[in-house]
Amino acid sequence: MKFTGKIAVITAAASGIGRASAILIVEQGGTVIAIDTDDRRLEDMSSECSILKGKLSTYCIDATDEEAVTKTISEVLKTHKTCLLYTSDAADDTPCVDLGGRRI
Repeated sequence: MKFTGKIAVITAAASGIGRASAILIVEQGGTVIAIDTDDRRLEDMSSECSILKGKLSTYCIDATDEEAVTKTISEVLKTHKTCLLYTSDAADDTPCVDLGGRRI
């Protein structure tokens, strides 16, 4: 599947499945909003993705902080107007978020 023109929000994006998913989507031309608490890994991933087709934006926040996640998603929706995919790869009770009227 090609992700050109698509936007994905991925939590726990700096390592493991989250990182692999983010890089795959960026490689295929998509935009990824990467959320993680590890700023150093986010910076490394941002450098790695800078030569790929898509775009990566990073947010160093705790995905279990519902207020921070909601604020970030609001910023994303203001900028991008839509979100194709939201994946929570955090290994905890990450809260649901409101994606423009659709609480997931």
